Amino acid sequence: MQLKSTLISNLLQWAFCLAYVGLLFPIPISNVTLIVLGLVALSTFKKGNFFNRLPQNRPAILLILFFVLHVVSLIYTFNLSNGLFNLEKKLSFFILPIILVPAFSHMDLSERQALNNKIGLLTILIGLTLLSFACVKYFFLHDSLAFDKDYFAPISYVFFGMQFTVGSLIMINRWLEKTNNGLYDLLVVIMLFSFFLLILFINSSRIGIVSFAIGSVFLLFLKLRNKKAALITLSVLLIAICALLLIFKTTRDRFTELTHNLEMIQLEKLEEYQEFNGLNLRLYLWKVSLSHLWQDRLLLYGVGAGDEPDYLAKAYKVHNLDEYGFDGFDPHNQWVSTCLHLGLIGVAFMGAMFLVGTKQSFQTMNYNLLVFLLVTFSYCTTESIFESNKGIVFFSLFLSLIGIRSKTLH
Repeated sequence: MQLKSTLISNLLQWAFCLAYVGLLFPIPISNVTLIVLGLVALSTFKKGNFFNRLPQNRPAILLILFFVLHVVSLIYTFNLSNGLFNLEKKLSFFILPIILVPAFSHMDLSERQALNNKIGLLTILIGLTLLSFACVKYFFLHDSLAFDKDYFAPISYVFFGMQFTVGSLIMINRWLEKTNNGLYDLLVVIMLFSFFLLILFINSSRIGIVSFAIGSVFLLFLKLRNKKAALITLSVLLIAICALLLIFKTTRDRFTELTHNLEMIQLEKLEEYQEFNGLNLRLYLWKVSLSHLWQDRLLLYGVGAGDEPDYLAKAYKVHNLDEYGFDGFDPHNQWVSTCLHLGLIGVAFMGAMFLVGTKQSFQTMNYNLLVFLLVTFSYCTTESIFESNKGIVFFSLFLSLIGIRSKTLH
């Protein structure tokens, strides 16, 4: 019996790793890896334990209820076909926790640590592989775009950055758990920091770099008993960030451009030509979206799961955003997108999911959950990660694994 349990646990770990790597491939391939994981998880199913296991992951329960809110919103949405398409896209919010949480809850602490090791090592391997491919393309094939953020990773740089940041912090957290604060351990941590930062700077995701830095500071001071060693490592981390900013001009420019033309946010209509950057465009889109919800008295419950594109197209036209090609353009903020779909009720559920998870991470000292929520929360402020398959599956997959409350983590 023990041998069978160990075998299933190993299969579950490797199936999760397969799904983790599968996220870097097109959706059909990713779906196959998810099916494999789902079948392995279902092999652990026990009818009597299902309802006892699911409550061990409260953030996942809130995620399921978040999906149910989308279903309820079909009652008052006008574009039903688009609403059903949106629900189909977000079905992972419902299916993955229900299948995976009971399976993962059978794993003990040592098995979860083994899976964390695999995730961390896979993250390093992914980074090395992409870096090698980019070097070959640049030096041997003379591809000038080899290190460009839009061509470096096989998927969107946004979702690669989010996945790589979480995997990197899990690896750092796992190593800090094993360290004895010796010189060798400190050098390994510094090398890990430097390597992960290098990949993130090539990927040029600003929020990925910022959330990685914040998460690293959290882990250093939460995990290292020797505060002097933590300060030394933090100093090296800051020096590495400054050096990489000097080396990678594209990434540096993406940070410095944020202060340009912020006065346009105060304009009611864009009657004269405006230069957009990542910040002023987002702020203007958020302002327009929320102000129209307020004016139309839809702030409480939103426009439903299917009407966001049409609603935004009309709102943008009032402010001449359609003349810039932003006809129904995504607001690039999951909190705003959720408010458009489900109003403040949906925002409250989404916020509760992060708050409950954060509280649980401190209570159980589950710092993988803490850094996961930190990174995804950060990305939610600049991207609508729950409106894309990669973001939906990634969030559901990891929350189902690391959101489980376990006394063995104390």
